[in-house]
Amino acid sequence: MSISYLKIADRPAAIVPISATDRIRADQAVSDVTHRIRMWWFQDLTPDHRIEMDGRVFEIRGSINADERNKITELLCTEQAATT
Repeated sequence: MSISYLKIADRPAAIVPISATDRIRADQAVSDVTHRIRMWWFQDLTPDHRIEMDGRVFEIRGSINADERNKITELLCTEQAATT
């Protein structure tokens, strides 16, 4: 059985690799986090969704409502390995 995804939105986002220090902190709460993605608030994103950008795919491990103001969403993600 394969999983298929439906595109739900196009949004600008900033994808930043997590530094070694950030990774140690993130691993305490969420394992295997490799990137932090910042984007405009998107209330309904869950770990059941994924982010795709320029052929790269990121699985959502957790989300943060930055400043708890419903303006910016920060996602803690794991990049999937490229398949050939």
